Amino acid sequence: MTEAPFKGKLDSCADINCIWALVKRAVSEFLGRERGGISLGLQKIPEVVLAYHIVGTNLIVINKDTMEKIRRTHDKRDYNAYLFYILLHEYLHTLGYESESYVRKLAYRIARRFFGLDHPVTLIARRGPHRVFPSLRWASFRPPTVVGSEVEILPGFRDTTDMYRI
Repeated sequence: MTEAPFKGKLDSCADINCIWALVKRAVSEFLGRERGGISLGLQKIPEVVLAYHIVGTNLIVINKDTMEKIRRTHDKRDYNAYLFYILLHEYLHTLGYESESYVRKLAYRIARRFFGLDHPVTLIARRGPHRVFPSLRWASFRPPTVVGSEVEILPGFRDTTDMYRI
């Protein structure tokens, strides 16, 4: 899929399932790798942690308060771009890419290929979420060292790929 269809589809996404499907498709087309059985959770954790994945699990956890803050203070295009990037970054970790610097570079390459240089997804991937959304504190993708609330598994989240293809 070329960049124009991805841009249009992401802009029209009305929920996280739609965004997730685009993340998985972009990664599959770019890397030829997929992983199924992913669960998505939300958690109230320190603002500096945007999301995390614990190695050996099938869980991606997004900072609930920060996600809501972006939703309330930015338009749909920016919100969808934020979610796409966060999910892309963590999904790459679930595929076994553990190095933060490598994941950031890979996420940028994927974003640039499917969204072009000027789309918010690519800007987030190139500059970092805290530079595109200055109201965020310096962001990281590490599991919190301070215990937050329990993880709320999103009940309507669908990961339609049931098998691993790595």
